[in-house]
Amino acid sequence: MSRVGHVDRHQDDLARILFPVGEMTKQEVRALAAELSYGVCRWYRRLDGLVAALLKMPFKSGDRDLHVLLLVAPYQLLYSCVSL
Repeated sequence: MSRVGHVDRHQDDLARILFPVGEMTKQEVRALAAELSYGVCRWYRRLDGLVAALLKMPFKSGDRDLHVLLLVAPYQLLYSCVSL
């Protein structure tokens, strides 16, 4: 999930970050990673507001990976048809 954080921090292209040239993954794993990553990016503002409302304190700047990881759970519960 740190790749989604990289896209958020650097405004980079998600497809290029997720699947670098030459990286071999199983098709199902690649599809799941794409679904979760694109979905979190698509619904980022709504998911971020939901997670922020549930936190007692905001995340520190160094906890960006944890923040992005916490966005995946509500995305999967609310919007995804994929179960792990």
